Amino acid sequence: MAERISRLIGLNIIGIDIIAKTLEEPLEMGKSGIVEVNAGPGFRMHLYPSEGKPRNIAKAVVDMLFPEGAHHSIPICAVTGTNGKTTTTRLISHILTYGGNKVGVTSTDGVFIDGVQILKGDYSGPEGAKAVLKDSTVDHAVLEVARGGILRRGLGFKECDVGVMTNVTSDHLGQGGIDSLESLSRLKSTVLESVKKTGWAVVNADNPMSLLRLDKIKSKIILYSKDKDHPLLKENLKKNHVNVTVKNEHIILQTPEMDVEIAEIDLIPITFQGLADFNLENAMAVVGATYGLGVREEVIQKGLYTFNPSITQSRGRMNIIDIGDFKVLIDYCHNIGAIEATINFIKSLMPGKKIRLSSGVGNRRTEDIIEYGKVLAKHFDEIVICDPSPRNRKPGETSLILKEGILKGGMAEENITVTDEERKGAQIALKKAGPGDLVILQVDNVDQMISDVLEFKKNYSMK
Repeated sequence: MAERISRLIGLNIIGIDIIAKTLEEPLEMGKSGIVEVNAGPGFRMHLYPSEGKPRNIAKAVVDMLFPEGAHHSIPICAVTGTNGKTTTTRLISHILTYGGNKVGVTSTDGVFIDGVQILKGDYSGPEGAKAVLKDSTVDHAVLEVARGGILRRGLGFKECDVGVMTNVTSDHLGQGGIDSLESLSRLKSTVLESVKKTGWAVVNADNPMSLLRLDKIKSKIILYSKDKDHPLLKENLKKNHVNVTVKNEHIILQTPEMDVEIAEIDLIPITFQGLADFNLENAMAVVGATYGLGVREEVIQKGLYTFNPSITQSRGRMNIIDIGDFKVLIDYCHNIGAIEATINFIKSLMPGKKIRLSSGVGNRRTEDIIEYGKVLAKHFDEIVICDPSPRNRKPGETSLILKEGILKGGMAEENITVTDEERKGAQIALKKAGPGDLVILQVDNVDQMISDVLEFKKNYSMK
């Protein structure tokens, strides 16, 4: 009867409360009944009964939940670096989903389970990892790992199956005792050093700072580089490892046995027909990561071909909105490395002025904000400054420091506008644009900015 009740209710651990004069004869023979079923029964009375022999029911429960030889974990792919983490994370997840998996993803945007956002905000730390790894519906975890989370609370997992290092460039220096690129590389390399011996560490061979701690990696290594003749790639193959590189306008996988064509670069939407070098690097990292996770080559290819830099698939990352006479580019790009990596592509989009909404970040060192300003002055025609993230500074203080850097970079003061709010700054930048111009919006509140730009486009088309 107890087993039948358990099957009817659908629980494999259940406490059943019976009232009866005796259990030494069938219940239907006397006055008896079931008064309660309990999904969380207590163990104490069985372990320490008032009478009779103790029964170790805890062992039976644990053996049932975790049978010998059963899979007890899911594949974890962890992605770190300075720039490109979110795009790389999203694309790996897209390919795994395309292959029929239920993927849990963490990023600076939130936590997503099988494409559904369950938490919103920056979850590129251990709390995001915990939310994914405790969800029993997930069969693959793709975790964006930022420096702040590592410093404060660690990784959120003991080992991963694949670790990815996109690059290490100057950002966040002066915080948490991280005062140099070497220290930053050592910190981020924690992800690579956490890869299982049987797993794969995916490392950008074109970024010297990513290579500083290759000798500390205990796993197999996948190096990626746009230079197929890179000496490190040749050494890596001799060690029976794997590389990802470019040959005849294709991303190829180099194994000790053969070269395998994975995808034609022009057909990968995020590369913008090969013009966006930075996203070509991200795509190569993704090829390495998904190969390391055991994804078939044809699935990797189809995943690369079906992931677009659109508002729906890659929100806030290289989203281009055609207003009519001019275009708007919405992107998170917020440090010198990101500017230098993307500027050639940005300049190729439109022939006219490049008008940029930009901001510093309040917890960066003053000298870093000034240097960032100098780089902005070098590449843009007009700049609107706002201050959405004052953090450790008074509101507006960071904007003045950034303006100082822009002026030192040689931009005339009449080409600089300072405002307090991001939304107001975006409207100023949009209204400055004329035919053939490009407005670049460095955004903090992505959803609001996209909504505002689409509303601007609607009103602009009605003029």
